[in-house]
Amino acid sequence: PRVMPYIRFARNYSPTVVNTEYRVRHELGNTKYAWENLSWDLTEKEALILEAIGVEPDAAQHLKNLWLELGGVEYPIDRWDCRFKFNELPIGGPADGGIINYQGPRILEKKYLTYGELAEIRAIDDGTSIPAADPFLIALWAKRIELA
Repeated sequence: PRVMPYIRFARNYSPTVVNTEYRVRHELGNTKYAWENLSWDLTEKEALILEAIGVEPDAAQHLKNLWLELGGVEYPIDRWDCRFKFNELPIGGPADGGIINYQGPRILEKKYLTYGELAEIRAIDDGTSIPAADPFLIALWAKRIELA
């Protein structure tokens, strides 16, 4: 097998629809660039091991939850809280914090392996739409595995 690091960053390119799941998928026009796509239709010979996810909420603080949708099942069951003061998936400390501050997505307590299915990262607002002019940021660190 071929194992490669897989790193993605994505911002919402279109506004969220109030209280509706926001699929971070390029084909839907929800990301500006194809490389920001956080949706994968994996074959039996492709796998992703999701290791770290980070979220920087929008400045107006309307991002509520984030979760993984793996084969039609939500993980974690109670979703990650991404409200501004309670963010369970912080990206890191301040840029001027020096080398003692961790800079990157939060390492997940459980790794998520997905293969041969549709896998997506999804988000939802708190009842107020999040405009593209004030986007939220999602960061992902994973390993991509390709079998011969």
